Amino acid sequence: MEKPRTGGEDDHGAMPTLTIKSRFYKGLPGEFGRHLFTLLVFPSGTLFFQLESMATRGVWPSPTVSLFNLGIGAFLTVAAFGLMPWRTVVLSEAEVSWSEPLTRRSVETSAVRRIFTVSYSGKRLHVLVDSLGDDRDFGDSISTKEFQLAREWLRTLASRRGLKYNDYGEVPKIRAFEIYKEERERACPGST
Repeated sequence: MEKPRTGGEDDHGAMPTLTIKSRFYKGLPGEFGRHLFTLLVFPSGTLFFQLESMATRGVWPSPTVSLFNLGIGAFLTVAAFGLMPWRTVVLSEAEVSWSEPLTRRSVETSAVRRIFTVSYSGKRLHVLVDSLGDDRDFGDSISTKEFQLAREWLRTLASRRGLKYNDYGEVPKIRAFEIYKEERERACPGST
């Protein structure tokens, strides 16, 4: 995470800009183990059987088998992107943006209608809901220190915009989905 940078101070005092980058893996440790097993053991086994077939028969496997292995390899390469630290969130006074390898999404802070924090199933998330009822979240892959810095930044934003900041704490997963729905409805009545 980059240190907070402050822009030029004005009469109200500018909010610092925070840049938060995700850690290596954004899932739970057990999920990481399963993904790693899938990404290493399965391709190794496939390659072993292909080489074993070539050694015992003395011929390269049929084109169908080769295409199948190529397809599996492509799929596993794409799956590996889920293990990389690709997400960057920039919290600035004008907008909040989320950058990933192929996409960049942002919401202007003036369009934010609801701000809340919720934790469920080992995930901690800060969520912003805009005037269209679209929600954008982050926090499941950042350090506790970064999470706290972002929380304080969002509280300041809510205060300056006259919005209520809700911290729901740890809730069951089904309740978290209900909270998302309720907050979207409050941000944009009739959106759900």
